[in-house]
Amino acid sequence: MVATGGRWWATWREHVRPGGGPGDEFHQTELFQASTIGGTYSPRERVTSNPAWDSAPSLALTPATTFPARLVWARGGSDFEAADADLRRALGDEDGDWVSASLATAGSQNFWPDVRVVGRTTYVTWNRDGRTVQANNASGTFLSHTFVTPAAQNHRPRIAVAAGQVVVGWTTQAPFRAFVAERAGTTWSGKVASPAGVTRLQLLTGVSARGGTAGVSILSLGSRLYAATET
Repeated sequence: MVATGGRWWATWREHVRPGGGPGDEFHQTELFQASTIGGTYSPRERVTSNPAWDSAPSLALTPATTFPARLVWARGGSDFEAADADLRRALGDEDGDWVSASLATAGSQNFWPDVRVVGRTTYVTWNRDGRTVQANNASGTFLSHTFVTPAAQNHRPRIAVAAGQVVVGWTTQAPFRAFVAERAGTTWSGKVASPAGVTRLQLLTGVSARGGTAGVSILSLGSRLYAATET
């Protein structure tokens, strides 16, 4: 979900039967939406209709534009197998109509995207085959960077952008820890952000960028929620 000026736009997945009716956990998933952005309430409606599973949607706002919403999601795979999956992106207008295109097809498993828009640039992070990837179209074409530190494929990475600062965070492969990468100019640097001495599994849940400083939120399973700020 995204919101601005007291109005909102939500996108989610639902299980759908082949005939279009509500399904159970064994049926494929399609994307649905509802919104009040545009001035009136637009009730629940189906967005996708494809033989492959559509899931893991992420939204970003671009207010005062012809297409005030950006949507990125995964197409392929399922809840039962790690089959091939690609990413798609779409521009949404105030009537809730979408114009979509392919975003990422390299590798096998492209999943769990997180998207932000700053100005005219779209920033996306996602997991591909056990690595976290960041891409943006600041140059006019989407260019990507794949991070070396392995990522837990089933946990969504997060991205934040502010004043030229780009921060990407993800959960590493076992032992699960929160890892944060930050770009200054064209150079990336990264470090473990999990609190020292905590032995429980730790999952990254969010990142922030402000004034050149990165922040993270971390869920320590069975324990508590942590917040950490770069020093």
